[in-house]
Amino acid sequence: MPILPAGSFRVSDYRKTIPERVKREVIARDHDFDHRPPLCDRDYDTEAGDFIPPQHDPAHIFATPKPEHRELTTGRKEGAEKTVTTRGSDVGERARIRDIRTSEMIHQAKLASRAGDSARAAELLSSVPKKSRLKPKRKIRSRPLDSRKTNRFGKRQRTANSNLEKVDE
Repeated sequence: MPILPAGSFRVSDYRKTIPERVKREVIARDHDFDHRPPLCDRDYDTEAGDFIPPQHDPAHIFATPKPEHRELTTGRKEGAEKTVTTRGSDVGERARIRDIRTSEMIHQAKLASRAGDSARAAELLSSVPKKSRLKPKRKIRSRPLDSRKTNRFGKRQRTANSNLEKVDE
């Protein structure tokens, strides 16, 4: 019975719509549906075609007020114009765990490479998402200097000629 570990697959590929029976049972308690634990933190059973615990188990679906659900999911607080941080939210924790797993795979690949096991290093690096692979350092481009002389506050400095012109007036 193959079980896909949490985080190794896209939830949207396996997520089913919540049946009306479950919705009615949950909505009687509150407003918005919230899976606890989040679906991205659950293992997936490919034979049964469902998460562990099942995604429509009423014991793991809670109705929460919309602002509270938004904060739990994305980290945006009620009344906020922007999301300041995603730390502690489902989305933020998922990204943090993904980054930790990626950096651990890169680290293990480096260790395997140093130990002379290039096949293992290549296998580990091939499983790292392309966005997360090490990028070469790039030189910071310098900006052209302004032809006019300015002081450190960005104001033009007076030259000897400009002072003379003002005296002549």
